[in-house]
Amino acid sequence: MAARNETITLTAATWTQVTLSDVSAIRVSNLGTEAIWLMGTAGAVAPTSTSGALPLLPGQHLTADLLLNQVFPGVSGVTRVYVYSPNASNVSVSHA
Repeated sequence: MAARNETITLTAATWTQVTLSDVSAIRVSNLGTEAIWLMGTAGAVAPTSTSGALPLLPGQHLTADLLLNQVFPGVSGVTRVYVYSPNASNVSVSHA
């Protein structure tokens, strides 16, 4: 499993995968000035809409003390996380 601890630049209006491999927990911090949306998926398959996505306002965090299956209980086998931003933005991400 590849670990990650870095700031990622999000491309505007695009789902960006922020996990380097399958993970069970992740910390994501919204460093931007607009809301972003997080979506868990089963494998490296990008979401097609924000329906069911978790919004994070500027300065908000998803903490790593929650497992992905707790954050996205409706996604069977959730292992990856994608982030959507309507405009280019930055997120801080850490996972093992």
